[in-house]
Order: sequence, then structure tokens, then C-alpha cells
Amino acid sequence: MTALVDAVRLSGARQILAVQGFHDAQGFQGFGPNYYLTDPAILYEAHPRYDVALTNTDREKNYGPVQGKFPFYAGEWGMRLNRDLPACRAVPADPSSALNLAYETLAWLEVNGVSWTVSDFQTGSLPADSEFTPTQLDAPWRCGEPQEKQQGIGVPVLLWTTGDASGFGAIVPQLIANAAGGAAGAIAPGELIAIYGQGLGPDQTATSRMDAAGQLPRSLAGTEVYFDGLAAPVLRADSYQVFVQVPYEVAGKPQVEMQLYYREVPSNKIKVVLVDAAPEI
Repeated sequence: MTALVDAVRLSGARQILAVQGFHDAQGFQGFGPNYYLTDPAILYEAHPRYDVALTNTDREKNYGPVQGKFPFYAGEWGMRLNRDLPACRAVPADPSSALNLAYETLAWLEVNGVSWTVSDFQTGSLPADSEFTPTQLDAPWRCGEPQEKQQGIGVPVLLWTTGDASGFGAIVPQLIANAAGGAAGAIAPGELIAIYGQGLGPDQTATSRMDAAGQLPRSLAGTEVYFDGLAAPVLRADSYQVFVQVPYEVAGKPQVEMQLYYREVPSNKIKVVLVDAAPEI
């Protein structure tokens, strides 16, 4: 391994190198000073999947030899319940027990100061579908078998990292209301509405201005909102709320499909009921 690192450095590369432990039940057990790499830009990495590290005791035993001594990173842990793999079969089949296991893992990573990434964004892993609806652990499953509703740790991870079960850039009908105030409800063509959430736009509030033709922009500080594919005029945008005008062109429809983009990253799509008028003071 030292020779490989030396070869990389001789090529002129100076970035951090990730050295991965074997994906087996041993992890970094037996890894002592005789095997340490002396290069200063080394990161030791492990994939603590549940077939090799189910409990905190397993994790301490497998990763203790590098944890606290070197930069240590846990990558690709998670519950891939849509695949018939040993890592899935090791997870308790009871949703409540599996949820506790997910939070126990997150707590261990935080207490030990371990940087991490979780699973992947393939459908059935963190997102339940192509609309990036986060998966939950609220129903039984069988590893690798197609399920009507995909189970996973999307919601637990979002709650842990953001405090928001919907996640960054997610929108829900219950958080869309007239910009003048009032409760959430149906929207109307031409109505000024407020969309509330988290991670919807820039950290600093951006306010739009009309152009020479008296038109508002359809994109503001990277934030765009679409109604049945029609871009809406954006009045104001920040991380927690976005104010837009519902396009008049959707008039006559019973409902519209709504989606928000921030920096070209799409939110989920939702259906919103449309009415002829929705005045508010």
C-alpha cells in the first residue's frame, strides 16, 4: 500500500487519499503501527454495513484501530431493503427495531466524531420513487422483494440532519397559502402565494423587480416554481419561503402539478387543487 501511495504522489497528486478497509467482519482489526501509512494526507474509510457491524460493540471492535488516531470516514452505510443482500438480512425485520438501529448508528457516528455518507439515491434506497419522496420504516418488508411502498431510512436521515422529515427543497400542500396570510388551501390563477419549507432558496432573502416591460422574473437567485410545467413569476425567495404568482394560463383546470427548483435541483412534485378565485386580506 505504501508503494501505491508513493506512486500516486510521484504523479504530482496532492489531494487526500482514501484508504478503504476490507468489507468483511474484521474491518481494521489487527491494523497496527507496522501498517500505518506515513503520508500526511490519508483518510481511512470503512463501509459499516449491518452484516459486518450490527452493534456499537461491533463498530468499536472493527474501527477502533483507526478511529481517533487518523481521519476516519464511514461511507455507504444504510439499509438497502430492496436488495436481497447479507446487509439487508442482518437488519431486524420489525420496522420499529430497524428504526432504532438506524438512530443508534447515527448516534454512534456523532458521538465518535465520524464523518459519514449514507446509502445512495437509487430508487428504493433513500428515495422511495423518482420524485425523491423519502423512504420510511413504517411497514414490513422482505429483502429484495418488490414492495408497493418502498421502505428505507430516508426520513430518519433527514430528521437527524435537518430536523425536517420532508427534507431540503421538499414541498407539501399543507405549507402553501395565500401570500396575504390565512390557512393553506386551494389556489387560484393569478393568486400570489407563499410556499413554506426548508432549503427552498438562498440563505439571504432575494427580492425581484419588474423589468422595463413590467414583467417579474421566472427565476430569482436560482429559485424557480412550475405549475404544470409553466414557470411562475417569482416575487421573493429565501431558504424558508418563496412567494410566486400562480400563472393565469392554468385557469380552468381542477388541479395542477407543482414543483420547485433551486440551483437546478428539483423538489418533489405535488398536486394542488385549483379554484377560480381565492381572495385573502
